Amino acid sequence: MRNSNKARWFALLALLAVVGASLVAIIVSNASTAPGCNTVDSIVESTKFTPYEVMHSHLPDPVLNPTGEEAPQVPSDAQVASIDSLPRSWAVVSDTGAIYQYFLGSDIDQTLTLSNFFKAGGTELDRDPVESKSGSFVEYVLDTLGERAVKVEVGDYAGALSWSDPDVNGIRPHVLTWTDGQWNYVLTADRSPEALVNLGRDLVCGDNIGN
Repeated sequence: MRNSNKARWFALLALLAVVGASLVAIIVSNASTAPGCNTVDSIVESTKFTPYEVMHSHLPDPVLNPTGEEAPQVPSDAQVASIDSLPRSWAVVSDTGAIYQYFLGSDIDQTLTLSNFFKAGGTELDRDPVESKSGSFVEYVLDTLGERAVKVEVGDYAGALSWSDPDVNGIRPHVLTWTDGQWNYVLTADRSPEALVNLGRDLVCGDNIGN
């Protein structure tokens, strides 16, 4: 009887040890991936910018859907149904694999320009193929913009956050860039820096691109 009780006791100890080891493994695993998926509460960024009126030149303000066509089909590996409850309203699909998706709470007609899209609260998600010989696009952004770019983590990927100069409407969208080695992603919206990084982390950590 005693031997039977001892055997049960040792078996219980062994089970607890296995469960404990599993919990430790889970905690370590979560800890290793958590930083780039945590909610961001505060980001300190440069406040420097060039006023629209003193810029030497201005970028064109293109109409997003000049022909008024229906949005083309987005390849399944790039599809994002919505971002922060905004549905995909328009897309541009290139033969190179580059895809630009526009999310807005209303239709995009033949008159809506890019600046008015951001003014209306729209969010743009771009992806472009990585050029193997061009080096890291994120590092390029960080090096080029200097103090006007902030290095951030987006899931397991290094990212760069920047704050655009004002457009014709005075809007200064934030721009978040990251790369997964195959694609360079750019997420742009007139949101706070924290909100935009959290949206990017939700896309990556929630595996919401291509699903």
